[in-house]
Amino acid sequence: MSDSMSTRNVKSGHSIVRRQNTTLHDVLLGDDVRIYERVSIKKSVIGSRAVINVGTYIENATVEADALVGPNCTVVGVTHELTVRGALVADSWSRVHIGKGAFIGAGVIVLPGRRIGAHAVVAAGCKVTKNVPPYHIAIERNGTFTTTSLKTWLMRSRATPR
Repeated sequence: MSDSMSTRNVKSGHSIVRRQNTTLHDVLLGDDVRIYERVSIKKSVIGSRAVINVGTYIENATVEADALVGPNCTVVGVTHELTVRGALVADSWSRVHIGKGAFIGAGVIVLPGRRIGAHAVVAAGCKVTKNVPPYHIAIERNGTFTTTSLKTWLMRSRATPR
């Protein structure tokens, strides 16, 4: 396996941990950011102490400080408009925003223009089709995406016998 790293137009803070096989293009990194293997980040801002896990793709997004993006996630703030003749080649930009201290579980897909609030949690495997308010948890069951306040979620889970 090669230890290749592709870098173009990157500004970074101090103490960046960057593992092998990563691509960073047009990116601003805060201090103490951790980027693991097979990650590609383009046209994005990654806040201080954020963690971007293995196999993740991020484009046209802001990930605030202390956020954690789990492995194998796709965060895309770009799409292509559809016409009766098919998809247009030109990019259509709609930035994604992941708030301070948010936690994005493994395999999550965040669609263009979505906002995930500060300290929100997105459960593994979700497709984020709506905004997630701060201090909420987002889950997807049987294709239905819902959010609940973390306080309510925790009270329910503690009340459930184990």
